[in-house]
Amino acid sequence: MVLTPHALVGAALASAVPEHPLIGFFLGFVSHFILDAVPHWDYHLDFFETNLLSRNDLIKLAADFVLGLSLVWLFVPTLIWGALGALTPDALQFIYRKTKFRFLAPLQSFHLWIHADKEKL
Repeated sequence: MVLTPHALVGAALASAVPEHPLIGFFLGFVSHFILDAVPHWDYHLDFFETNLLSRNDLIKLAADFVLGLSLVWLFVPTLIWGALGALTPDALQFIYRKTKFRFLAPLQSFHLWIHADKEKL
């Protein structure tokens, strides 16, 4: 799934607990995996084939990231923690692919397992 819907759903969930940003972050984090379980469209990133971010990858990711967080910040800035929580799993996936930090391996395995199979779309 593209980053913007993750950010918006994370912020929406955080709106249930606006006075508790850490809970909002956690709700956003969990929502990422729930959304990934639903069949959806992803844009192509060269990174998944080359393990290097291309200029096109950076443009796509930056635009998507900025759009998602900007929409949240524009309407309800206090919910940014839910949006950031929702974006964190993909950031950790990127970090794992680049570093192979062992402590991230279980999360990476879960992320790959829960992600909807594109072949079924």
